Parts: sequence; structure tokens; C-alpha cells
Amino acid sequence: MNRSEIPTVQLPVFLDIIKHPKELDGKSTAVHAKIVAHDHVSLHTWPNIPEYENPERTLLLFPGPVSD
Repeated sequence: MNRSEIPTVQLPVFLDIIKHPKELDGKSTAVHAKIVAHDHVSLHTWPNIPEYENPERTLLLFPGPVSD
């Protein structure tokens, strides 16, 4: 399969996904976001995270206590 056969989406925002260093790439769904929205998604592994120019315009989301 070549890249042109993979459907893509344009997201209304840019996403930086920050993974835990022990999270296995094979079990992470973050890579799926990067594949289908490659122009809008960046993957990072903690503690290597980007510095944000406007932190007041940055939203941090993380799993809740009952997330699996």
C-alpha cells in the first residue's frame, strides 16, 4: 500500500500527542492519529515536549481516573 491509498483528514486544530516513555508504540492509538491526520499531529515522548509560544492558548487533555 502506498501513502496515496490511505485516507486523510484535516483537523480544525494541531495536536501534539505526548506519550509516556514506557507506552508501547504497538499498543498506542496515537500513531493512528498521525497516520490519518499527518499534517496536524505530532508525536512526542515525555519528557521531550515542545515549548509553546502561547501557553494561554494551549489546552492540555489527559485520561481520567477510569480510563483504560
